[in-house]
Amino acid sequence: MGLRQSLFVSSLVAPLFAVACSSSDGGSGPAGDDDTGSADTTVSPDDSGVDSTVVDTSGADGSKTDSTIGDTPTDADAGADADVVVDTGSPFCSTPGAIESEPCGKCGTHSRLCAGDGGTWLPWGACTAEIGDCTPAETRTTTCGKCGKRTETCSPKCAWDKGACGSEGICNPGDVETAYACSSVRQTKTRTCDTTCAWSSFTDCLAVKGWDDMAVAPITGRQQHTAVWTGSDMVVWGGNSSSVSYLADGAKYNLATDTWTVLPAAPVVGRYAHVAVAAGTNKMIVWGGYNAGYRNDGAVLDLSTTPPTWTTMLAPPTTFYGRYYASAVWTGTEMFVYGGYGSSCAGTYCADGALYNPSTNTWRTPATTSPIPGRYFASMVWNGSKAVIFGGTGTGCTGNYCADGATFDPSGTGTWAALKSPAPLDGRYYLLGLANGTQATFWGGYGASVAASYMRNTGAAYDDAAGTWKPFSAPSETLLAGSKRRELVGWWAGGKLYVWGGYGDAGVLGNGAIYDPATDSWTAMPTTNAPTARYEATAVWTGTEAIIWGGQSSKNDGKVYRP
Repeated sequence: MGLRQSLFVSSLVAPLFAVACSSSDGGSGPAGDDDTGSADTTVSPDDSGVDSTVVDTSGADGSKTDSTIGDTPTDADAGADADVVVDTGSPFCSTPGAIESEPCGKCGTHSRLCAGDGGTWLPWGACTAEIGDCTPAETRTTTCGKCGKRTETCSPKCAWDKGACGSEGICNPGDVETAYACSSVRQTKTRTCDTTCAWSSFTDCLAVKGWDDMAVAPITGRQQHTAVWTGSDMVVWGGNSSSVSYLADGAKYNLATDTWTVLPAAPVVGRYAHVAVAAGTNKMIVWGGYNAGYRNDGAVLDLSTTPPTWTTMLAPPTTFYGRYYASAVWTGTEMFVYGGYGSSCAGTYCADGALYNPSTNTWRTPATTSPIPGRYFASMVWNGSKAVIFGGTGTGCTGNYCADGATFDPSGTGTWAALKSPAPLDGRYYLLGLANGTQATFWGGYGASVAASYMRNTGAAYDDAAGTWKPFSAPSETLLAGSKRRELVGWWAGGKLYVWGGYGDAGVLGNGAIYDPATDSWTAMPTTNAPTARYEATAVWTGTEAIIWGGQSSKNDGKVYRP
């Protein structure tokens, strides 16, 4: 008999004993002296130490016989019915202070205490020290695989045993599948796996996002060349290479067909470090540069004819000398050229500017002179109504690093003005200059040594209407390794500035980052299928993508980037 059983029986001793000691006549005489017709009832100790109780039972003839209920039957009990159901869930216990424990929950334990003089079990305590994930034999259904289901059963060790995954779909939610069955080689169509693990329909043919390949050019790889976007083609011309000092050839690249076409020979000698602008949607103007001397000639390429045709430009005024590393912008009707380095300029750093009109094949010079010292490698941006100049290098600037700038308004006879407020940037050249709407933005470059580096990773936007500057935060080295750089390329797209490549403290760079002025923060550009590292490359923005091409050392390949 177990602990709970023995405790239950002993608890019944007291009430049964009271009944046995009472007589039929109310107990007027000593127990057992008078026979009243009832069988004698006695209580005697059991050898086991647990009491046995004897009670009267009536026979069929009304006689009384003894039967014993106890731990060990005696001879007198042999004929008695001793089938007794013991309550094993009894609330009673025999040893106050005893503690009983048993398993519970997720392979934990709980305990209860025997309390009080009468010996009563208190309620079970909280289940503690649960080390499993589930209760043994518990089951559950979970999702798995491609929208499938599986039944899991909890093991005796309180761990989930996973069954096989069934009823799966055909794809994972969020998966994207690309197809190239489009009429344009620059486009693809995609379909996306939905939340039921089934494919959606394919989209219309769209341009590839991120970095995309482009055909290798049929011309010599080069650097210090020029490239412009004409509306349908990128046109590359001039520059130098490891084998040719002054290249006189070029080619146009059609983005829609991913094809190159070699340009007809130009009517001017080859050169590098010249300027070029797209004059509207069908013309390119090239001027200046270096070929055994500082050039002051140029030509206009007309792409509206088949094949394209060149026209020699009228020479500029004799006071507008030949030069290289000048800056140029297209005003909407004229090409404006400023600065540069030439042996005939005062101090060899040119401080003047001139405008060329391709419709009339004529030049004109401003009525006033620039308010800033002469320089070359300056950055000049067209903000929609004025040319904005910042930076450069020249002897008139502190340490030869220019930290000032000016604006030029080409309307009327042309008007110069110094920038309305000082820039939050230190002097530098080889910097990137781009327009962002009406704002002129400048970033990176090469300046005086700061913290053992001549490179820069800072920038700012200038609003000439308000006369104010807004500086950019600098990207971290973790986000953009070698963030300080010069001779990089960049573009604005969707209100964000993209910078890529260039030359840094550790050498040639092949990474980039994206600046969001709304949050003054940077994110890394993707590197998958990116161009190889390079500097002195060119980049044009088509309105929907950027095309990077060429650069050191004499590269004739490139990539297309779509945000």
